[in-house]
Amino acid sequence: MARTKVKKGLKIILVVFGAIFGLIILALIFLFALRGFANISRVDKKDILPSDNPYILENDTYISAHRAGRKLAPENTISAFSRCFSLMESKGYAVDILEFDLQLTKDGYLVLLHDDTLDRTSNCEEVEGFGKDSKVVDHTLAELQTLEMWHDYDGDDFDKAEARICTVNEVFDYVIARGYTDMKYVVEIKDSGEIGERATDILYSTLVKYNLLDKTIVGTFNDNVTKYIDKVYTQKGMVRSASIMEVLKFYFDFSFNVDLTDKLPAFRVLQIPTDDYVIIDFGKEAFIDYAHKYGIAVQYWTINDADEMEALIKMGADTVMTDYPDVANEVYNRVKGK
Repeated sequence: MARTKVKKGLKIILVVFGAIFGLIILALIFLFALRGFANISRVDKKDILPSDNPYILENDTYISAHRAGRKLAPENTISAFSRCFSLMESKGYAVDILEFDLQLTKDGYLVLLHDDTLDRTSNCEEVEGFGKDSKVVDHTLAELQTLEMWHDYDGDDFDKAEARICTVNEVFDYVIARGYTDMKYVVEIKDSGEIGERATDILYSTLVKYNLLDKTIVGTFNDNVTKYIDKVYTQKGMVRSASIMEVLKFYFDFSFNVDLTDKLPAFRVLQIPTDDYVIIDFGKEAFIDYAHKYGIAVQYWTINDADEMEALIKMGADTVMTDYPDVANEVYNRVKGK
């Protein structure tokens, strides 16, 4: 009798494990099928109507300097912006959008920095009052400006005075002083929580001050900041990019050709990689067309391979965001026959 119960128990366990294994296999098949879906056209191009979204270009692509061109000069510093403009002026290149990251200092200034800490890009470990794992929020602007911000850049072809921590106001003043009053911007708020909300408040006031609200896309990976923008600033004209979860939902909507006409997303821009994920393939013309049907611009980061740049330009990507704006311009000119 006991042996019979044991056998029945083992049988039940095997059935349960078999069912779980079968569900896992089915789930994997479904997820991998999502990649195949990306090759299927959802939209007839004649059904894509002109959009009032200034980041959607008809048969053209913006070139965006990622972290102001991080492979051409120390990233997120005035020296990087200077290099962008030198290329534009000496070689006739175009940098249509400047991309950079913002964090709030201890005394309430928005400064440019990508990482959570200052370690990679600066000499903070050697400077008294800083040390390893130093964060922007723990220091004043004056303290931060004592740091060298070129420690992740290989070259020495830059002005060290320009390669220091800079504020967003300094950037806008510099760009405008160089005469680029029509420049567009993509800025990312790196801070989360209450600090991220304070950073958003300061950014909004700054964009209004410089009359750049309609020329700037604001992004964040922090859900509370996304919600705060929607609650407080969307109705005031701030334009934001999609959050991570919104990007994933949009891909599923695309996969099953969901009609979004009556439920347009709150974001107006997708900022995405092309093919960094096993189950999702954003870098397809069908995906771009689907986004354009609903007035959503598609911007790709961080595209440093020339072949990938060429493919995206030919597919109709709205923006190629790159560490190498010089290479992107050469590819663009070749594709466009300029």
